Amino acid sequence: MEPRITCLVTIHGIGFQQRPVGDIPGYADTLHERLSRYLDASILSDDPNRSRTRRGEAGPIYVQSSWPPDSLDTEAGLRRLGTWAQSLTRAVDGSGAPLVQGDARVAHIALVYSHLQDQGPRPGSSIETATRAALSLGHYTTVVGLISTVFSDIQAIRGHSGGAVARAESPSLRARSDNPAATRRLLPHVFPSRSQNAAAAPTGLLPTLRTLEDDVAAYVCRNDLRERVRTFARDAIHRLCYRDDVASVVVNAHSNGTVIGFDVMRQLTPIAAAKVRWLVTAGSPLRKYTDLFYWGTEVGSIGDMGDPKGWTNFWDERDPVADPLAPPVEWLRGTPLPPPAEQSGLYEQVGDTGVVSPVRVEDRLVDNLRHSTGGGLQAHNYWDNDEEVVQPLAEIVRTVAEG
Repeated sequence: MEPRITCLVTIHGIGFQQRPVGDIPGYADTLHERLSRYLDASILSDDPNRSRTRRGEAGPIYVQSSWPPDSLDTEAGLRRLGTWAQSLTRAVDGSGAPLVQGDARVAHIALVYSHLQDQGPRPGSSIETATRAALSLGHYTTVVGLISTVFSDIQAIRGHSGGAVARAESPSLRARSDNPAATRRLLPHVFPSRSQNAAAAPTGLLPTLRTLEDDVAAYVCRNDLRERVRTFARDAIHRLCYRDDVASVVVNAHSNGTVIGFDVMRQLTPIAAAKVRWLVTAGSPLRKYTDLFYWGTEVGSIGDMGDPKGWTNFWDERDPVADPLAPPVEWLRGTPLPPPAEQSGLYEQVGDTGVVSPVRVEDRLVDNLRHSTGGGLQAHNYWDNDEEVVQPLAEIVRTVAEG
């Protein structure tokens, strides 16, 4: 079979990975519909197994780590991408798992981790995460930079509802509705709720901040959860890369999903890595993980991506989560950005002979308060920024699909 399909794999933070349930849209539905405005039906396909009344409405293919969601059946969840063939060579049988409709060339897949009861940090995780970050703060920012960052964060939180774009559509940035309130550890004491129903509005500011806290604290401090999430996402990407009809993969990650995507891509097999052509990160805390939690700067298999290849990082300087990734590791938040010629990148690849090579990342500065919509923390809402994020993402997908 001639490989012709490009797979756009979308990953969000665990607490934002809402699957479609009844009238509740999936977390990537709005992004998919926006992409369909720039990629026609000959390029971008809807989920061939979901009904629709108009193009773009059916959304992407949602793949869950377990199916049914409250079960432990991981194979049933991942089977939507094909099944591993029983043969001497590693291969995936996709005959019962269609990715596109008709002659479309791009399939959109959104990953969903099912077991939210696992996500909440155990007692002390948030405090442990904050303590570890505080001890390493000098690696990330200066004192002046810290004050400036805190001030910018407060401004972003206060101004999250002041964007110039109308909010007629449901915002993409919303905490998932099945996130149990029992996972909260630290923020309820910092931002006490005046209403017992405050957590029922998943697009509000407080649910967004609480979910971000859970995502980071659980992923940093809970190795059991971290490995389960990585195993799920890695298996999903491997199944796509080992299908005969798949020619290339674009990984599109948002928020803490960028850390999941980064960790998984570092561990791909050489054959799978060669099929991944682009990494897109938006609102990424990867520099914080590197500087505050010693996550490391070696990219592993990311450096073995096939051609054409690239790494594009969208960031808003008023987003308290995001940072640029092009400045070198020595750069501190709060100091001037070095000129492009001196932006050697945060990450590097160590070759088989021990030679260290910088990994180029293209930073794209965006303004979500101006171009995006509301939804909790607007400065962190990238997938509703049509002009500066969605259109460039569509062009990246087109470039890979036509390359």
